[in-house]
Amino acid sequence: YSSSKIARLSVKNQAAWGTADVTSMIDLECEVPSFDFPTELLEIDSIRSGFFSPPPIAGARSGGTLTFKMRMHGWSTAGDGISTTPTEHADSLMLKYALGANLSDNYAGGFGRAGSSTTVIKIADLEGDNLSAGCGLVVESTTAGTYKLGVVKSKSEDGGDPDNVNLAYPLSDAPTGVSSYSIFGTNTVYLSTGLTPLTFLWTGQNEGEYYTLSDCVVESASITCSPAGHLEVDYSVKVGNWSQTPAGAATTSYTVSDPYLPVAVGRSGGSLATTTGSVNTELPVGDMTITITNTLIEARQFAASEGIAQYILSDRVVALSM
Repeated sequence: YSSSKIARLSVKNQAAWGTADVTSMIDLECEVPSFDFPTELLEIDSIRSGFFSPPPIAGARSGGTLTFKMRMHGWSTAGDGISTTPTEHADSLMLKYALGANLSDNYAGGFGRAGSSTTVIKIADLEGDNLSAGCGLVVESTTAGTYKLGVVKSKSEDGGDPDNVNLAYPLSDAPTGVSSYSIFGTNTVYLSTGLTPLTFLWTGQNEGEYYTLSDCVVESASITCSPAGHLEVDYSVKVGNWSQTPAGAATTSYTVSDPYLPVAVGRSGGSLATTTGSVNTELPVGDMTITITNTLIEARQFAASEGIAQYILSDRVVALSM
């Protein structure tokens, strides 16, 4: 992985189409990216020798493809990284742009109550209304210092204390049994129709290797993993425009701030299972792949910098193969 100075990639969402933004970018800790830097060349075919032919001229620089691969990362290298609701880091941002939207919620400091199970989290009276269905939550397990991730399916207000938060699938262990504890939030990405234009900054090892790729959209993302393997993701990004800054500074080495997710083994909580009611059934498979595919249409316009005003999403498909 590119901890060297071969190349460095950063990303930022744009406020609008046609407006590149290289301020306050987030570094992508990935392998060396690949981009084809397209430029159309327009010329007239000469059908008879000896006649004047106009010189070729450069055309649009749209329609290129940026590809890169990365191991997926956790929240923080400092301790367990559990604190209120986590902010978005590079991995969650890219998955949000691939799937369409996100929801950061479900922190309930000190409102967890005793009596929770693997399928129902007990929470203080009326606090269940503050949690979002479809969004994840994190609770400490009966083993101090270890945490379990669940997804809220529904909430039931029973008029008494505590209320019930029903989970979409059972936890591997019951939450802590203490009388009062914190429920930590998550940043959950989900499927929607949203399509956000992005700016990528590519900096190379030498001065002048400084390229701005703008009006970019995620065309596909493929998440793969096998037992005893890392969780990895391959991205393919459609690029609407690119430019070079000849005096741009050379890159420096990455400052690695997010740890890789652990290898998928039982010792680190690795699991691939189906859920029926309150029972998880482990699947004995050799590998799994989740593929997100976005079908894009070019909205062409004369006034657009490279002839494309924006990309329009016509279809978005998520598939799991094992």
